[in-house]
Amino acid sequence: MRSVWLVVGDFMRDTFEVDSRIFRTLKLFFFKPGQLAIEFSRNRRARYMSPVRLFLFISFVHFSLMALVTSGGLASGVGESPGSNPATSFPMSAAGADSLFSREPTDEQIEAAKRRLEPEEQAQLDDILGRGRDDPSRMIVAGLIASETGETSEARSLVYRLMIGLYHNPEELFDRASSRASIVLVLSFPLYALMLWLVYLDKRRFFVEHLVLVVQMQSFSLVLLSIPLVAAGSTFGIGSWLVVGPGILAYYLVALRRYFEESWGRTLVRWLAFAALSSVVTLGTSVAMFLLT
Repeated sequence: MRSVWLVVGDFMRDTFEVDSRIFRTLKLFFFKPGQLAIEFSRNRRARYMSPVRLFLFISFVHFSLMALVTSGGLASGVGESPGSNPATSFPMSAAGADSLFSREPTDEQIEAAKRRLEPEEQAQLDDILGRGRDDPSRMIVAGLIASETGETSEARSLVYRLMIGLYHNPEELFDRASSRASIVLVLSFPLYALMLWLVYLDKRRFFVEHLVLVVQMQSFSLVLLSIPLVAAGSTFGIGSWLVVGPGILAYYLVALRRYFEESWGRTLVRWLAFAALSSVVTLGTSVAMFLLT
């Protein structure tokens, strides 16, 4: 039994408070890398969006753009052209593949490769090898099998699975991989935070503080990685990648320096250590994403 004006007033206050939090959050997020994590550590959280909510919003936009691009709906010239083999859309040209993978595997090597694969993957391998010899995807897979030695190797089995999945039906593979990318990314956050915690162990920060900083840095990475998706098919598309890499590197360095309050030299050394450890996580999660598809 409340006055309608009180209800309207509460609604307006909640609405504009949310808006003000958004503006304050985005201002620090874009122009003061690492400051949002500092505010979180100092328990000044009510004035800003939560790191999780910010990441969810950015990741929703990013992976929606990715889905549009992989389906060919955002820009012309993306994806498969009429009458072309999907595998030829990869950056390995026929000439390059011919120079690197010109050898033909023997029947014994093909059988040895098949013993490393599941029945469904064996059928996919037969399909790839049944393509014309000038097909780039066939030359790459055949050249890899031609190096088969028959020795037991889990690493080679993994490479076979990845290559066959990639070149048998690349569009379907990337469609399924993109649908799981956000889940894999979220699950990798604790691992990245653990790497950061190890690098800055002497700072005696709580693990959750490292996690919040990682989430905000990764959120910015998704923002910059969205630029090539929007620019796909345009003349700016390829050039946009020249902005993404340096932009992410600069943001990470500034964020780490501001948050941990160290010199540029020490920050750079720590960042290199963090990047080396994180590359292992990135490689592992990337392989897991393709295997789970």
